[in-house]
Amino acid sequence: MRKTRVRRRITEDDRKMPGKGILHLPFSFSSIRGISAMIWTALLFAAAPVAVRAQDVTPPVAGTVRDGTGQLDIDSQNYTWQINANWSSFTDPESGIILYEWGIGTSAGATDIQAFTSVGLNTAAVNGSLSLADGTTCYVTIRATNGVGLQTTQTSDGVTIDTLSPNAPALLAPADTASINGESGVAFDWMTVADASRYRFQLDTENTFASPLVMNLTLAASALTAGPLSPKTYYWRVFSIDGAGNVSAPSTTFSFNVVGSSVGGLTLDYGPSTPPDSNQLNTAQDLSVVQLRFNAAIQENVRVSSLRITAFGTADDAADVSSVSLYRDSDSNGLFDPGIDVLLSGPKTYPVDDGTIDFTALDQIIPAGETRDWIVVLSLSGLASIGSTLGVAIAATQEINADGVTSGQIFLPTGPFPMAGGAVTVVSSGSPGGLTVTRGSDSPVDLGSVAEGEQTVEMLQIQVNTSSVEAVRVTDLVVHGSGTGNESTHITSAFLADDSNRDGLFNAGIDTVLANGAYSADDGTVGFAFDVVIPPNTSRKWLVVYDMAATSIPSGSTYAVEVRPTAAGEVAGVGITSGLSVSVAGASFFGATKAAGITGVQAGELTITNVPRAAGDAVAPFAHDVWMATFRLSAGGLEPVLVQQVRVTASGTGHEGRDVSRATLWEDTDGDESLSEADRRVGVAQLPYSAEDGSATFLLSETIPAGAMRLWFVSYSFSGLAAEGTTFQTSFNVKSAPLPILATGAASGLSITPQGNVVSGPVVVVGHLFGSSGKTASGACGLAVPARHAAWPAAVLALLALLIARRAGKAASRRP
Repeated sequence: MRKTRVRRRITEDDRKMPGKGILHLPFSFSSIRGISAMIWTALLFAAAPVAVRAQDVTPPVAGTVRDGTGQLDIDSQNYTWQINANWSSFTDPESGIILYEWGIGTSAGATDIQAFTSVGLNTAAVNGSLSLADGTTCYVTIRATNGVGLQTTQTSDGVTIDTLSPNAPALLAPADTASINGESGVAFDWMTVADASRYRFQLDTENTFASPLVMNLTLAASALTAGPLSPKTYYWRVFSIDGAGNVSAPSTTFSFNVVGSSVGGLTLDYGPSTPPDSNQLNTAQDLSVVQLRFNAAIQENVRVSSLRITAFGTADDAADVSSVSLYRDSDSNGLFDPGIDVLLSGPKTYPVDDGTIDFTALDQIIPAGETRDWIVVLSLSGLASIGSTLGVAIAATQEINADGVTSGQIFLPTGPFPMAGGAVTVVSSGSPGGLTVTRGSDSPVDLGSVAEGEQTVEMLQIQVNTSSVEAVRVTDLVVHGSGTGNESTHITSAFLADDSNRDGLFNAGIDTVLANGAYSADDGTVGFAFDVVIPPNTSRKWLVVYDMAATSIPSGSTYAVEVRPTAAGEVAGVGITSGLSVSVAGASFFGATKAAGITGVQAGELTITNVPRAAGDAVAPFAHDVWMATFRLSAGGLEPVLVQQVRVTASGTGHEGRDVSRATLWEDTDGDESLSEADRRVGVAQLPYSAEDGSATFLLSETIPAGAMRLWFVSYSFSGLAAEGTTFQTSFNVKSAPLPILATGAASGLSITPQGNVVSGPVVVVGHLFGSSGKTASGACGLAVPARHAAWPAAVLALLALLIARRAGKAASRRP
């Protein structure tokens, strides 16, 4: 029987029914049926691929765990609040590693300091909220989990907390005050310190070692050859540094003179403590009236043979001055100190009023490149009338005879001739005495930083001189705070001490505390009240000392002390004989400037800058790696910066805890402001948000070199659950508390407070599955897809074609 082929017309109803030979693509997710459901499934698989794992019965292979940052492994550290770790080479070829956890303990494998804590797939971690005791050894244990839940642990070799500074080195060569030929270089040598791993060597032409130094090197060996050095006086010292980074006190400072073969020279100037004009009784004895500073050039030693002085003033010098002497001012304080200062010539008398005195046969050697201070000392006869004046001067350079010790060349000194000392006015016994207040010659210098909680920080040495009229009772002294730090909160107390041994340091049990005080305001004052009697024609040296607060001092904050002697009420003294307030002289002066931080180290800088980005097209609810926010990190030139945490904040109408499956922090390596294969993943946070409009935290160990810049951005991967029209935005405020970015100086280890304002990305909108933002389902399909997932539409179209072909084949097979 012949078979009859029956053709079936496709009716309009068939077109309306899914699965009847015509592929029907609904635009509403809720109406997906049949093939549409398969399409939806394919889309989800394309957006979030699932790896099919082989059977895995073995745990991960353990790698290497290191104490420290980057790829470093340290054995000791000098900070007690933080443990860093990094690890590598953990592998699992069957099911892969899906999670790392880290713990900290006081023995290998223990977690008594920190229990195991998840860090995702990061290979570095940091805990900066610890309080560890000196001598504690901490071990980091890493637990790796593979795709089937099997685990492996590995422990570091440990890091020991060491906060004790090593001993200072003993200097060997060149010897102190040596004169050497430095044309072929200078060999430096010092004793090895047992627990020192390296040394900081400093060489300068000033004994203050103020920046910039001639040399400031960190060395592994205890010797160095430097140069050639030009002829002049140099000062050098060495610090010890142990393996934990603790720095010793400086060694004793040595000086040496580099000499050449040319003829030397001599400079004469007023000494730094030359006495000012003063009122004196006509019976004053041993009265210093001028301080002279001789400075020999570096080429050779200089011999001073004679010196002539000339009297001036209204007094009759022949009758009113009983003696004139020339002394070496051994302590350079500008005053005559019996038993300390050395007599060079005298006593002598003036032959006539306004006459001259020659100090001959001196034969005094001024070493090459060095200085010597001399003073002229008078005693009065008691005959001078009240109101008369007197003094001494060096009229011209020809009044001094000098020659080079090596060359024998005779030369005239240079200087501000004529040089006149302070004028003395004769007063009655009822006239009050006077005080001169200046910065002490051994005042602390700017050697670096102070630490939180540091005690007895010497800030300033003050020298107080009385006139010869009478003894003075000093009762009050006011000091002013200065600098960027807040003295009222950062300094717990300030005190004034008598620097008994005049060394510029507070020595407990030797130096006497005169008064205590505290600042009540930032850049305010402290008034010290005390009762000290200073004999006439005598000097005292006092110290202003700070005790720093134990916490909350911003790194880099600066502190200094100022004294204003002539300001009203700032220095108060009463004459013991006259009972009158004494006059006070002296210009305002500052002490050392100290910066907060670890002693001898200053923290670097980090600046965060927002990089604006325009909003793009709408994204699919399952889109991956959608660019959210961009920011630039710039490290200052002082030291590299270690970034340890970045925390971003979510906003918008979407529910991040449900709609965002992953947040990723990238480095835009090629700077093209688009996600590409060249970009480097810095950190990942799986299921980053626990709530709507919450915060996502990236734990990092990223170092930005000194002076370098990095461009970072945050991307989202969406879960597919976000409703059409919902919005998402990512931002953070650099200055919010707690800080969203945690960073430390890679060299100093000090915390760094980043500078900057608000970083904010564009508003990202979720659109239709098959329609662009602002278009209906019947509009043209123009939905934006991230570059890394641009292949999924082609895969979907291929799947659609396969399904259509299969359905057409089935339909053909049913035809008669």
